[in-house]
Amino acid sequence: MDDSQSPGMIRDLNDAVWRYVVDVWGWKFFAPAAVLAGVGVVVLIETSSPVGFVAALFWIFGGYGIVRSKMEKRFFEGLARELGFHYIGRLAPTDATGNLFNRGYSRTLNHTLWGTYHGHPMRFFQYHFATGSGKHKHHHNFAVCEVTFDGLVPDMTVDPSSLLKDLNLEWPHQQRLSIQKDFDETFEVHVNEHLKIEAFEIFTPEIIAELIRPERRDYSFEFVGNKLYVMKKGQALNRASFLALADTA
Repeated sequence: MDDSQSPGMIRDLNDAVWRYVVDVWGWKFFAPAAVLAGVGVVVLIETSSPVGFVAALFWIFGGYGIVRSKMEKRFFEGLARELGFHYIGRLAPTDATGNLFNRGYSRTLNHTLWGTYHGHPMRFFQYHFATGSGKHKHHHNFAVCEVTFDGLVPDMTVDPSSLLKDLNLEWPHQQRLSIQKDFDETFEVHVNEHLKIEAFEIFTPEIIAELIRPERRDYSFEFVGNKLYVMKKGQALNRASFLALADTA
């Protein structure tokens, strides 16, 4: 994809949020935060109560959260316009199939973009789910691209070994498939026993060489029915990482 940037396009979400707070809100945001922090110091000295600091933190993080929510929507709407896609916001978790989307709880599909790229229907979304509880609770975020094909492909997962360890992923109905030594050191391929031959046909020398490139090694791939999911741990919150996800798909 072309890496040129349209006027007004947000290149990096985190930077855009900070610039908005500084340039638009300015002293109207920082002055009350400083006053609340100062009051917090006085209250802490006189009563040993942290209530003033709590109020200051509430002001800072609450304000930042408001701006971030606004700028996130603007960021993904801008990407949708650039790609000629439609921005459709949030989807139900059941709108995605595959192993990753059945894990944990509090599953959300946010900032969904839908359109056609290289002749294939494609969706992008930011996926979140949680595992564990209490102090062992963990939040997991993925940037996901879903590609739809005309025909069926073998159900198969291709995951970096590091991701499998982080999430303790297991595929009880699939068996690991060995491709070749250098590939197996980076990725683990799991496929149903009766689809091994079809899966081998996908891994041509060109595909293997592409996947083991350093910039591809952080991505997971899952084929389900007529869909391919390309997933990267974390959120795509800057333009470069989002376009890299699109080009990988």
